[in-house]
Amino acid sequence: MSLPQRPLRQVSPSLFVAALVVVAALQGLATLWLRQSLLVAPARAGRLDLDSEAGAQRLFRVALICFVLSESVAIYGLVCVVLVGSWSVALGFVAAGLALLAVHAPRLAPLRPPAGSADLPHRPDPIG
Repeated sequence: MSLPQRPLRQVSPSLFVAALVVVAALQGLATLWLRQSLLVAPARAGRLDLDSEAGAQRLFRVALICFVLSESVAIYGLVCVVLVGSWSVALGFVAAGLALLAVHAPRLAPLRPPAGSADLPHRPDPIG
């Protein structure tokens, strides 16, 4: 006894692309929220010392997660080319992924307390 075979339903390319756009937008927002809540806010408030080993490890972990999620947005463009055959849609995903990578590029200046902060000493940004 075998199960009856049903034909596979075809998914509309526009529906597929729309779903990828929603997923990519949520991922992009998640990376911005992660960076802000786990790095920028604690560092500016003085609760995270980036010069300590624990602070450097946290910076590395959060940056790695943000980079992976940002890069996957660009990979969605490649998926669109392979499955939908649309380079124009793919370029939008690639541009969004590159923009997210640029936002998450390693810069310590946004993570330092403001220069007028009296409770923590201000150190120059070693990366630039």
